[in-house]
Amino acid sequence: MDQFQLVSPYQPSGDQPAAIEGLVNGVDWGLREQTLLGVTGSGKTFTMIGSSVGGGEVEIVEINGTKTKSSGKFPSIIVNHIDRLGVISKISSILAHHEVNIVTMSNSREKKAGMATTMVETDHAIPLSVKEELEELDYIKQVVLVEKFA
Repeated sequence: MDQFQLVSPYQPSGDQPAAIEGLVNGVDWGLREQTLLGVTGSGKTFTMIGSSVGGGEVEIVEINGTKTKSSGKFPSIIVNHIDRLGVISKISSILAHHEVNIVTMSNSREKKAGMATTMVETDHAIPLSVKEELEELDYIKQVVLVEKFA
C-alpha cells in the first residue's frame, strides 16, 4: 500500500491520538474498511473501531484502545476495569443475578494489573440496575450499555 501523509496545521487532542493509533493498527491487522465511532455528550469519552465484514455487517474490533470482538447484533455492556483476579467472575455473577444471559464475552488488557476492557453481548436488554451495581465497585472505572447496532 502507498504511504498516506496528512498535512494539517491542527494537532490531534484528547482521545484523538489513541483513535488514530487504533485505525493504524487496524490497517496493520489487514482491516481495509474501518469505521471510527465516538460518543459525545455523555460526559465520558468512548471510541469504537469497526470493520466491514461484508453483507452490510460490521464487527467492532477495538473499544477505547483495547482489542475486542463484537458483532453488534446483541445488546452489550462494556466494562473498563482494573485487571485483577475475580473481576470477570463478578461481572458474570451480577449479570446472572439480574437474569441476563451471556451470548459472547471478550476480555483484553493493556498489561497485567493495568486497565482492561470486558465486552459482553447478551440475549436481551441489560437493566440499568446492572450498570449501577457494577459502578459501585472500586475497581470498575466505566460501564457503558449499548443497544444492538447491527
